[in-house]
Order: sequence, then C-alpha cells, then structure tokens
Amino acid sequence: MEDSKDVEGSELSYRILHGEALDLITTSQILDHAFVFGHTDGGESLIWDLQSYSSTDDSYDIYMTRVEDFPGVFKVGRNFFEFVQLYGLGIGDSSHLPDWTQHNPDGVGKTFKPLKKPY
Repeated sequence: MEDSKDVEGSELSYRILHGEALDLITTSQILDHAFVFGHTDGGESLIWDLQSYSSTDDSYDIYMTRVEDFPGVFKVGRNFFEFVQLYGLGIGDSSHLPDWTQHNPDGVGKTFKPLKKPY
C-alpha cells in the first residue's frame, strides 16, 4: 500500500480518484481491523471490517481487496446473505460495483454446489 500511493498514475490512484477504492487513511483503518474470510479465483481477498459491527443488523461491512496487485479496498456489501447470493450463487445485480470487484459467473458453480438429499 505504501509503495502504491507514491506512484503517480498508478491503478490505485486511478481507483481512488474514480471512487472505485477508498482513500489510504480509511483503507489502513479497515485493514487494521480486517478479518479475512474468503478469496476469489482472481486473487481478491474478502474481508469483514470488525470495527463496523452493529447489533441493529448483527452484521459487519464486507470489503474486497487484492494482495498482489493492490488496487485498494472497496465495500461490496454488508448483508452476508445478499453477499452469498451475489458472489456465491450469481443472483443479483452487481453493475454498481467497480469492474475489479465483479463476480465471475463461470466460477459460481465451483463456489457452491447443491447438496443431494440422501434417500
């Protein structure tokens, strides 16, 4: 993250400027309280921001970030059920999310497979 912020014209600078990634101070605060709970085929990590818990909805903010090619951190949801529907089952509209956070519909089958009922 420190290396990326100093590179003029970097992908991170572009993402921050266009609202596709959070600023570096907010990103640092989120990563300081992050709990990684999954990853994608594209190398993005899925994290809960543990400081964002609310007893009102019993949830945490859900963010996506990349480790190797750091484009920043972006909030992809809060409701875990809706998140699983979108990223795990491919149900829902993700057009409001930046391109680098889009789910891969071809990878959905690898993520969740229906259970067969024992007879």
